[in-house]
Amino acid sequence: MLLVACSSTATTVPATTVPAATVPATTVPATTVPATTVPDASTEFAARVVLTRQRDLVDRGLVNVFTLNTSDDVVVITRRELVATAFASPGPATRTSRIPAGREVALQIAYGDVVDCADPAPVAATLVIEYTAGDDPTARSAEVPLSDATVLDTIRANACTARAVHEAADLTLSGPEVVGETVTVALTIDRHDAGPSFVVRSIGGTVLFGVRVLAPGELPLDLGTDPGSVTLPLEISVNRCDPHALAETTKRYAIDLRVSFDGADPRAVPLDVSALVPSMEQVLEACRARTA
Repeated sequence: MLLVACSSTATTVPATTVPAATVPATTVPATTVPATTVPDASTEFAARVVLTRQRDLVDRGLVNVFTLNTSDDVVVITRRELVATAFASPGPATRTSRIPAGREVALQIAYGDVVDCADPAPVAATLVIEYTAGDDPTARSAEVPLSDATVLDTIRANACTARAVHEAADLTLSGPEVVGETVTVALTIDRHDAGPSFVVRSIGGTVLFGVRVLAPGELPLDLGTDPGSVTLPLEISVNRCDPHALAETTKRYAIDLRVSFDGADPRAVPLDVSALVPSMEQVLEACRARTA
């Protein structure tokens, strides 16, 4: 038996918190695992989702699928794909993973792009694999429904909230100024369409950089339902510049707003920080020089 579990950093979120957006609905994309493989007739599979701290994977579009081989044979998985409602699968990945009898292996699998923000139903997902068992070279395939895809609900809710906010408003970072090991910058939120309300609850950075609003009492910021513009002064400072943090961090430069859209739970809405990267690199280098 193989026990399969999908893992990520996200927290549990009801599917009803996903805001509607102008994205066409879609059905579960068809898998492209070859039809010539032999459907499994002997090995049983089960699937469930567990949540662990794997933010770096999610940032790269991946989730961990923990696969436990409880059979008496070595199982060699050669292709894997995660097929889910509300997501467009990037297709199967060809990669060999050997799972000895009684052992568990974490398979990293791409979850694809969110393509449906309108359907209130929870995400339904299936793990599709091609594999061989024991000494039998016959290629077998299996489609394993995930009994709990809450992690994908959370990823979808974050993506749909960010999409809805960016459709309703222009969020711009401008005028960066470097002072020592900090960068000051202006965040302008220009709401151009009336519609559902959104409230900026907080703002955050990365392991390397912290972000705070310089104007006291500005957060939470209720932007209401009508068009309008507001500018917040921000300060970006270096949290860490040690070699370990620099080597391990997969997401150096990022700023996220935590936004409640249309009364839903707060979600991370990323800002475009490309114009700030030179300034952030400068203050990071200043920190490294000071601590060398």
